[in-house]
Amino acid sequence: MQTLTALKRNILVPYQQQKGEVPKTYNQLLVSDRGGLVFEPLPGVFPNVAIIDFMSMYPSIIVEYNISPETVGVEEANAFEIAEMGLKISSHEGLIPATLRPMVEKRVRIKRLLKKMNDPHYKAIKNALKWLCVVAYGRLGFANSTFGRINSHEVVSFIGRKMLLKAKEIAEEHGFTVIHAYVDSLFICRADATKEEDFQSLLDEIEGETKLPIEVEAVYAWMAFVSSRQNPNLSVANRFFGLQPDGEYKVRGLASRREDAPLFVAHAQLQVLQILAKEKDSGQLASLFPEVLNMLQGRMSALSNRKVPVKELLITQTLSRELSEYKTPSPVARAAGQLQAIGKNIRMGQRIQFLYTRTKQGVCAWDLPEPFNPALIDTARYKELLFRAADEVLQPLGVTENVLRNWLFSEASYLVPPGLLHHRLEMPLFADLKRVRVEMV
Repeated sequence: MQTLTALKRNILVPYQQQKGEVPKTYNQLLVSDRGGLVFEPLPGVFPNVAIIDFMSMYPSIIVEYNISPETVGVEEANAFEIAEMGLKISSHEGLIPATLRPMVEKRVRIKRLLKKMNDPHYKAIKNALKWLCVVAYGRLGFANSTFGRINSHEVVSFIGRKMLLKAKEIAEEHGFTVIHAYVDSLFICRADATKEEDFQSLLDEIEGETKLPIEVEAVYAWMAFVSSRQNPNLSVANRFFGLQPDGEYKVRGLASRREDAPLFVAHAQLQVLQILAKEKDSGQLASLFPEVLNMLQGRMSALSNRKVPVKELLITQTLSRELSEYKTPSPVARAAGQLQAIGKNIRMGQRIQFLYTRTKQGVCAWDLPEPFNPALIDTARYKELLFRAADEVLQPLGVTENVLRNWLFSEASYLVPPGLLHHRLEMPLFADLKRVRVEMV
């Protein structure tokens, strides 16, 4: 498409890539050589959280700010200057913006139209346009791209970070608390903002200031941010789950979304989420804990009594290197070694299925010719996987790892003591967010 646009404009298409990177000082390199802006949210659960999302942020920046290999780094009197990067951007429309403009405008129109209707045909068109636009941004920095230049790629990321910070400042001026920010999205809340219409004035101001289209993705009854296993005081930027008023969840980074989680564990975690979905008031979630714990105990019992189908315990992982390169073989490497021993061709990048077993190697590859003996299943290992999946969901709601472990593995009663967790569930909705760290990824 870029080549066709060039030919239509009588621009010669180079037969090989044209790099010509504009030199940088050390300080300019620190400013330029970064990706998207990511905040580290406070762990916990927050009510009435909305995600406002820039639509096709990077492609929109390319179009609005005229980013193209031949427009970045020029010396023109009327050029737009980015002083921090020591670069100027030409005012003459570039090749990449000219190519992307129709796609970006069409995608924004279709996405806003889909707010009022549910049409699979238009959804497919929207998704196709999305990936075409994303690829165009990536190719700006691709080493073998015909129309690419690393400086133009860096400019897009730089402007993206500036626009996200500008949106954060505007949101705070409107009285919103910014809980999280992730590249092109802000997670915000305000006590009186519970419907999409309550955010319209904010969106209008952000769009007016940044010149980029923005929308409310959804408003969630409550949203929980999961903390790191290594440090419970620090959250993980891309691990959270939120409940919409219609009962649907937005889930990122949990075991139920990861390929390496066995079906048994993923299904159990989804059951926990389904139970929690019964309560729209985040302050009342503790009332559902007894039901959650009874369900988990049932799953633990099924494991102990070997009533779980073996196929639901399969682990699927990808070999990250050749077998000969493993100094200390991981479980997936040991399973791959078993397959190689019977003559199978095993290479880096292959997906290997295996089971955790009470054997010397600790694993058993699934594709071995001899039948598998279910009595060899390492039930303790699978109980630990189940515990971790449950902990992921319950920890941001106030249940500590030690308390959950005692509830699940001790012989004592598994009912939640009245009032034990209520003080943990009163999350600091408008707490001092200066402790939130900002990272570039």
